[in-house]
Amino acid sequence: MLTAGQISIKHALRMNHPESARMDTWQRLLQSVLPHLTTKRVGRLTGKSHRVAQKWHSGEMTVPPEVVEGVARQQKILADSQLSSKLESVISDALATDLNREIIASHLADQYKRVTGLEIE
Repeated sequence: MLTAGQISIKHALRMNHPESARMDTWQRLLQSVLPHLTTKRVGRLTGKSHRVAQKWHSGEMTVPPEVVEGVARQQKILADSQLSSKLESVISDALATDLNREIIASHLADQYKRVTGLEIE
């Protein structure tokens, strides 16, 4: 698990090349909490616009330390909650039955809308 303290402010947040170590670290951190990663989701997660998230992704803007710290906090909460493994277990159990996959997917979409108030992208 990456923490904000492991990301050097000088090195990780001030480099502007998209292939830099900072970007790799930021992308790994994001991927760990958002397996279906989009700039819109990053924007909603961080409270910024998806355009700002696009600029972070491209290296056009640096990611503020407080944003990295906030995502790192969410990473810890996610790990402690075991949400990923619990969801995986529920879905695996449903797939092991004769239940049609569209029914499973529809229920997942319904829960997504319940959680976010949005349709799945």
